[in-house]
Amino acid sequence: MIAPLLGFGIAVAAVGSALADAAQDCNGREGSEAIAGCSELIRHNPQDAVAYYNRGFAYNELGEFDRAIADFTKAIELDPKFASAYYRRGFTHDDKGEYDLAISDYTKAIEIDSHFASAYNGRGVAYRAKGDIDHAIAEYTKAIKLDPTDPDSYNNRGAAYRAKGEYDLSIADHTKAILMDAKFANAYSNRAATYYVVGRHTQALADAQKSLELRPGHVATLVTRGSILEALGRREEAIADFREALLLYPEGQKAKDALKRLDALP
Repeated sequence: MIAPLLGFGIAVAAVGSALADAAQDCNGREGSEAIAGCSELIRHNPQDAVAYYNRGFAYNELGEFDRAIADFTKAIELDPKFASAYYRRGFTHDDKGEYDLAISDYTKAIEIDSHFASAYNGRGVAYRAKGDIDHAIAEYTKAIKLDPTDPDSYNNRGAAYRAKGEYDLSIADHTKAILMDAKFANAYSNRAATYYVVGRHTQALADAQKSLELRPGHVATLVTRGSILEALGRREEAIADFREALLLYPEGQKAKDALKRLDALP
């Protein structure tokens, strides 16, 4: 994930000490503090593309996607070669489920910077969401070639391989991601899902347990662990996981279906 842009030293000197705190907040804070700092910089300099970018980043983190998109768009208007602004706007469109718009923005970021690994990864996520598995795998592979140290691209490609039924490749990619980041909860969860599909239930359970230790209460992982426990004949433990998942996310159809199958609906 691309972080807010750094390097406000020159900008701080230019605007003077009165705006130093605002620049620091815009650059280094999160949420409402970052928004307030960036807004103050923009008030004094409406041509500050980086301040719009950083404020858009903060809005995105707060789930205010339309405001984020508006700020990224303004940053692009001020600096049409601002590849990171295209990337972040694409990321926000992705969050909104606007996958074609996301792909368009990721593509523009790549046109500006052909070595932008995160943009290839993001474009892969959007293609995956659209059901284009082969195209997604190709994008993740490009991202990995450009940045072989990013565990996220391996994890995403592993999930795509599972969707395609290429389970050995899926496990290999998730394992690679875990070797890079031993606290990558989503990679453990994804590898657990693949192990479950291929019937390696003991290994699947160990990975699901590890994922939930790192990220307690994650609904999808609770459902995965419940399914594994059910396959192992541990009915009551499975029911407990499905019920917890349903409590956390009452609209969860997989948990409902599992409890119905186990004759354990509330």
